[in-house]
Amino acid sequence: MCKYAKTVLATDGRPNALSSYEHKCAIVNTADYCSTTVKQMEQVIKSKVETPEEYAEQINFEGSYSELLRAASSAVGALVSQSMAAVETGFERKIKIAWSTLRSVGDQSGYVLTIREKFAEANSQRVWD
Repeated sequence: MCKYAKTVLATDGRPNALSSYEHKCAIVNTADYCSTTVKQMEQVIKSKVETPEEYAEQINFEGSYSELLRAASSAVGALVSQSMAAVETGFERKIKIAWSTLRSVGDQSGYVLTIREKFAEANSQRVWD
């Protein structure tokens, strides 16, 4: 699952339909759901094994559980990276402002508008619905 998520999330500078916020969120949610389900399934299967008891002790889905958590973590990392890249231009504009030469401060600076626009674009992808 983790290898699959990394493949899906990798863009290598090329446009990728699966590199959107929506798809990354779907990977996070799916991996989280599956990791919970895998743990529950392990417990159910162990409870169904009656004899010999050593068979129940050998049932272990920890590897699958860990892979699913790594997939979710990878997708969250990709979301953070994509979000940071989207607002980078706004922060670059902020750094270039000669703050010591400003006589007054207005309502909103240009860099704030740039950052807000980038988040609005992400929101328009229906991630937050």
